[in-house]
Amino acid sequence: MYMEKYAKYLRERDNAILVEKDEGFYVYSISDRIIYISEIYILPEHRKGLRLYRWCMEAISIGVAKGCTHVVGSVDTNSNNWQVSEKLMLKYGFTCYRVDGSLKYYSKSI
Repeated sequence: MYMEKYAKYLRERDNAILVEKDEGFYVYSISDRIIYISEIYILPEHRKGLRLYRWCMEAISIGVAKGCTHVVGSVDTNSNNWQVSEKLMLKYGFTCYRVDGSLKYYSKSI
């Protein structure tokens, strides 16, 4: 119920899509041939394995189907464990292209 309300809020505020899974959720938006994966949350007990990678690839597939040529992700250096997210993006070929205060943006061609 609450996720449904949050999804409506994101759609209204940012034209973003929330994809809910049993193990968590991710949020993306598409604009100017770019898919921006703004949030990924995986329940702690499900963080082992390739779930994060699979969800990213699922979102990227959506972007490709809609004509996107790049995927963008970000980390907030004020958040807990942001280094883990940054390390994963770098591992999968993302490069940092912008820093805006505590936000660091990464991009990759798809």
